[in-house]
Amino acid sequence: FDISPTGVALAVAGTSLYQIDLKTGAASELGLMYIPSTLTANNTLNGTSIVDLAIPTANIAYAVDETNTLYYFNTSSPSTALTKPITGLQTGENVLGIDFRPSNGQLYALGSSSRLYAINLGTGAATAISAVPFTPALSGTDFGFDFNPMSSATPATELVRVVSNTGQNIRINASTGIVANVDAAPSIAGGTPALTASAYTNNFAGATATVLYSIDATTDRVYTQNPTTGALTLLGPLGIDITAANGFDIGGVSGTAIGIFTVGTTTRLYTVSLVSGGATANLVFPKPVRGFTLGLGF
Repeated sequence: FDISPTGVALAVAGTSLYQIDLKTGAASELGLMYIPSTLTANNTLNGTSIVDLAIPTANIAYAVDETNTLYYFNTSSPSTALTKPITGLQTGENVLGIDFRPSNGQLYALGSSSRLYAINLGTGAATAISAVPFTPALSGTDFGFDFNPMSSATPATELVRVVSNTGQNIRINASTGIVANVDAAPSIAGGTPALTASAYTNNFAGATATVLYSIDATTDRVYTQNPTTGALTLLGPLGIDITAANGFDIGGVSGTAIGIFTVGTTTRLYTVSLVSGGATANLVFPKPVRGFTLGLGF
């Protein structure tokens, strides 16, 4: 049994392949599996039984727009993205960021009611981690949201970083939905930057080193950020004028940094250099986004 990055659940039983409805659990037979001549009718090959299947992840990414619509897409063909509405939020609430939790592969979302949610990729249903909003509440209109992979070794205290365009810089416990740390506001000479996107390198469970990158949408610059002190070190300019509503993530396997940025009236995927900060335009994306994350296998 496995679930594809687009939320399709498949299972094998005997010699048949089934699709599983993740809402009802109902199984629909798709057809017979191909069985090589060396595989016997009882699903044994050289004395080993076939007991499971696995689906390759490919370059799958996820985004959410201002209507709380979740997009599933291959980064090489974003125009063919599949969509699913996110349900279960508070009345009038908006999703402000999404990311995968390294320790368990679960998609999480930041809600505008100051709540942390787990998102079911099969149904789009959001489940609040805590029944009450966290404190201090969110401050700002645009946010960066990313898990610190170095905290994944201890899932009970695994942390997700939140930064904002007004200087908020907090860490939330992913298991409790409660703010674990309030860190110093990000700082540069001359004022407080408007950080609207952030991402850690080495985004996989058990990482022993990581670097936090953040983007200031007002000055269109990329920084490395000291997570605790908030101190920023300039990496370089994006070279484009982006809006505050955007998305940014770094592949845990590839190390490639990708953003979804709106420039003027056009939204595109961009590759971001982690050496210079420069952004290289790629394919057009259907709509502006409020959150973006790469699959853990990217």
